[in-house]
Amino acid sequence: NVPRDITRQVSRKGFNSLSEEQKGKLANVSCRVDKEYMDYIKKAFGGHGHGKLNFTYFCEAQLVWDNAMAINTLEYLKKYPDAVVVLLAGTGHVRKGAVPRQIRIRSEIPHAVILPRIEGIIDPQTVSSKEADYIMLDF
Repeated sequence: NVPRDITRQVSRKGFNSLSEEQKGKLANVSCRVDKEYMDYIKKAFGGHGHGKLNFTYFCEAQLVWDNAMAINTLEYLKKYPDAVVVLLAGTGHVRKGAVPRQIRIRSEIPHAVILPRIEGIIDPQTVSSKEADYIMLDF
């Protein structure tokens, strides 16, 4: 995962505020996402009580995490090509527009998105196929 101080800095000052050393292997990011993921990020931004923080920087911080998880997953699969990976992450990061999108950009590896039903957050009646392939109703 990305060190918390890196994502905190990005959320407050933007990705371009990172030094070359801090960027390390991180992929460059900008807040370009599909409508469904943008709607989710806007809702999350409002729900986090960020006050005067910049929305674009918050979005970039989300994408830093998404990119890192995608890249690390694909690097693992290069080492272990016969492995099956189950990526457990926050519901925002596992939506199709998040980590799965970053994987799809970099690879044709087959994958599926399964979101859990969470009262008041993930409603099977409102989640579209643009966000998930399956909804887990009970677990």
